[in-house]
Amino acid sequence: IIRLMIARDIIKDPAFLRKPITPKTPPVYSSYSADSEAIISSLRFSADGRYCVVGGLDGTVSVWKFPQANLHQELSLGKWVRVNDLAITPDSNRIITGSGLTLRLWTRDRTEEFHDGGVVGYHNGSIVGVSEYPPSSRYVVSTGDVGSVIIWDCSVPALLTEYY
Repeated sequence: IIRLMIARDIIKDPAFLRKPITPKTPPVYSSYSADSEAIISSLRFSADGRYCVVGGLDGTVSVWKFPQANLHQELSLGKWVRVNDLAITPDSNRIITGSGLTLRLWTRDRTEEFHDGGVVGYHNGSIVGVSEYPPSSRYVVSTGDVGSVIIWDCSVPALLTEYY
């Protein structure tokens, strides 16, 4: 059907093929404003759409509030630590970062600020993926470059199950 519609338009107007295509440009809310050496390694939106969490290879995690697109908070993992991946729980109360061998938890308090909740655990290889385990905000799944998949309980924190 689509081919017939295109063929019909070409037959009616051969100039149809020469018409320039103008792409629609989405609106830009704000640009990433960390230092110029920062490279974004991961980006996640919260389930409710209120937060956008951006991880960088420079060890920073930027928390943006939407729909205003204001930089809400910057978290630092350290100068020589890179954020490989991150996740935000469905209730938007926790951010989990995977960097190197370390899975770290950040918790949100009543003032809407995120604080370092400590190390959840360690992989025996570099962490390459992090995901929340919905519908609960309690569990997180991480993957490593050695083929491991680990399910963590962030409320304890403890390793629940590990697969190779």
